[in-house]
Amino acid sequence: MPAVHEHCGGTPDAWRFRDGVLEIVDYKYGHRFVPAFENYQLVAYAAGVLDLLENPTTTEVIFTVVQPRNYDRSGPVRKWRLAYRDLLPYIDHLHNQAHKALSDDAEFVPGPDWCRDCPGRHSCGALEQAAFDACDRAKASLPLELPPASLATELELMRRAQGLLAARVSGLEQQAMAFIREGKSVPGFTIEQ
Repeated sequence: MPAVHEHCGGTPDAWRFRDGVLEIVDYKYGHRFVPAFENYQLVAYAAGVLDLLENPTTTEVIFTVVQPRNYDRSGPVRKWRLAYRDLLPYIDHLHNQAHKALSDDAEFVPGPDWCRDCPGRHSCGALEQAAFDACDRAKASLPLELPPASLATELELMRRAQGLLAARVSGLEQQAMAFIREGKSVPGFTIEQ
C-alpha cells in the first residue's frame, strides 16, 4: 500500500472493481464490534487495490464488514459508501500518520481501541500517563445532576478513560504473571490454576 507507506501492507478478504465502483469486503471473526464507517484498515486496503489497478477511473467506494459473531442491532453486515473524491482525505490522513509514526519525533497517542491489544501496553509511558490522568479525573468533584449534553460528553470521556484503564490493567496483569512464572515475587499477587 505505497499510497499509505512503503512498509504498509495487507490483504483484503475480498474486493471487486466494476463500472467505476470499488468494493472492499472484510470478514471479522470475533465478537468485538467492528464498524464499516471510517474503518482505516479498509481505507488502507482500498489504497492498495487502487495502486494495484494503477488508479482506474473510480466514482464510488463501498466498504463492507461482515461480522456474524457480533450481535449488534445493525446486523452482521455493515456498509459504508462514499464517493471516490471523499475517500482521498482518508488516504492522505493515513499517509501523514504513517510517516509521522515512523519519524524520529514520533508521538505516542494512547487510545482504547489500539492500546487494548498492544503487546507493549505494560511498558508504555504514554498509556501509563493516560491511565493516571483517568484516575485523577475520576476523583474530580462534579455536580450530581448534569444536563443532557454535559452528561453525554462526560459519559463518552469516561468510556474512553475506562478503555485506557482496562488496557493498562491488562498489560500490567500480563507483566505480573510473567514475573511470577519466572519465580519472582509480585507482592499481593499469585497465579492459580
